[in-house]
Amino acid sequence: MPAPLSAIDAISPAFDRTKRELFKPFRIGFWLRMALVALATGEFYGGGGWGGVHFNLPSSRRLLALQTGMAMPPVEVLKHYLPLLALLVPLVFVLIFLWIYISSVFRFVLFDSVLTDRCVIKEQWSRWRSQGLSFFLWRICFGLGVMLSFGILGGAGFLAVFTSGALKNPRQHVMFLVLGGIVAVLVLLAFVIAAALIAVFARDFVVPVMALENVGVVEGWRRVIPMLAAEKKAYAGYVLMKIVLVVGSTILFGIVTVVAVFLLFLPLSLAGVALYFFAKSEGLLWSFPAVAVAVILGAAALAAILYVIAFISAPAMVFFQAYVIDFLGSRYAALGDRISPPLVPPTPAVPPSFPDTGVLPAG
Repeated sequence: MPAPLSAIDAISPAFDRTKRELFKPFRIGFWLRMALVALATGEFYGGGGWGGVHFNLPSSRRLLALQTGMAMPPVEVLKHYLPLLALLVPLVFVLIFLWIYISSVFRFVLFDSVLTDRCVIKEQWSRWRSQGLSFFLWRICFGLGVMLSFGILGGAGFLAVFTSGALKNPRQHVMFLVLGGIVAVLVLLAFVIAAALIAVFARDFVVPVMALENVGVVEGWRRVIPMLAAEKKAYAGYVLMKIVLVVGSTILFGIVTVVAVFLLFLPLSLAGVALYFFAKSEGLLWSFPAVAVAVILGAAALAAILYVIAFISAPAMVFFQAYVIDFLGSRYAALGDRISPPLVPPTPAVPPSFPDTGVLPAG
């Protein structure tokens, strides 16, 4: 196995792998499927923050024009839809849990696709479903643990302030409140960083170990923790370098994403306004069929926008997964052998045999 690569040295082979898989040759089918993987895993780069674009708030005249031009639904209509809204709340939670499960399985699909340069979603879904379920359960438990820890920390801080009497006489406890606030912020920041690091290590290192050794998430952590402890500086450099790379890719792909989404959002907005005024002129506004059609069309438009963002983010997603593969593969034998298979020793040449005729061969 080659010598372990540093966080900087792993960038070049990751770029080479990305170019080879997406551009040499260019395969539109592979790219489209990887966009679905990005959509399922949530690996969007440049989709958040809208690239620093700022929107000016409308003036009071514009707000008045909007209020008079677009009629709000009456209270009776809102009361009519209250049971539906009450049903949507648990449905949203179900959809969130379903997406976490799907993204957990597709995390393995992403690793397999970049490692093998092959994306067959149906086949890979069946293959990685059991590991994805294990990873999903761990993510749910981890998320609940994080929220519980936040609650305990917040409750302990509030209890400390309440029992000290600082709430009743804040002027007499200014120093206590200031120092307590600083300590609370530092503890909260350390906790958030620790939780983020655990999530990154699970996604980048535990998932490959689970996939290559066919083990559950607990056993995966047992094998990853010794690797992290053995090379603390190397993995710390990996985290810092990945932060730099994520910031750079977010800026780069953010610009492209803003332009593409704007070009897509403009005709969709015009179509939505036209449908609104058509429904208003026909007296269908806020009727159940009109609301149902609006929800369906809005969901379709949102899905189209998200897919465009995922399509744009596909190269960044492939690069970061390739970065994990090359960095980890240089220090993890099971992955390193898949990247650079061990050389097979040459078979020794067998001397030719001749029949025993009593006559020596010529030469």
